[in-house]
Amino acid sequence: MPIKCPEKRKEYHKEYNKKYYIKNKENIKEQAKKWQQENKEHRKEYEKKYYIKNKENIKENNKKWYQENKEHKSEYSKKWYQENIERIRENNKKWCQENKEHLKEYNKKRYEANPEPTALREIKIRYDLTKDDYIKMFEDQEGECLCCGVHLYNETILNNKKELEEKGIPHRILNVDHDHSYNLPGKKYSGNKESVRGMLCDYCNMNYDPLNIESDWYIFCEKKGKKRKEIVTQMRKMKDGSNFN
Repeated sequence: MPIKCPEKRKEYHKEYNKKYYIKNKENIKEQAKKWQQENKEHRKEYEKKYYIKNKENIKENNKKWYQENKEHKSEYSKKWYQENIERIRENNKKWCQENKEHLKEYNKKRYEANPEPTALREIKIRYDLTKDDYIKMFEDQEGECLCCGVHLYNETILNNKKELEEKGIPHRILNVDHDHSYNLPGKKYSGNKESVRGMLCDYCNMNYDPLNIESDWYIFCEKKGKKRKEIVTQMRKMKDGSNFN
């Protein structure tokens, strides 16, 4: 016999649909999956139109849901990342290889717009150095190359090139030197503050070998003064055989 009361009829259908779904859950999922595969383009077009039509409403609902479920979202995202880390890395690697030019252009623009933050992030990743660490090391060396003694400059973090040029002081670009035995597997950097040995000019960083005591560059650096002679002698005693580059 038909249910005349609208509220009771609504409740009855709700209960019936719930029982039907529980009973036929797997079959319903299979059919839905099949339909989605057969109607990908149609579904994509429908979702696109729906989003355009309801954009503001969707954004507002998402924002509201996120604020009410921050902890749940954070925990879910963390768990999902850990479970899919290899797939994420593989996809990122694939995307980078397919978009080399785009990535190169993007990084160039980002650096031009924010040179100092980009440079600071780089030294943090490579050597675990903060801006204060970097400046302190520079000041401890009196702004000079640890080997040859030429004045050093860095245009982004120290911003001292113009001053050196105005004073007519010879200068070279600053390089952070580190012990390569600390390097991370497959990387050219260590990510470890303990690996850092000092600051060098670009020429010393490329050419100086503290283990080759007969080289002209070693003799030149050794003659720069007692302080540098002690440093060079200390470097010469290294047992790991790493080059100063």
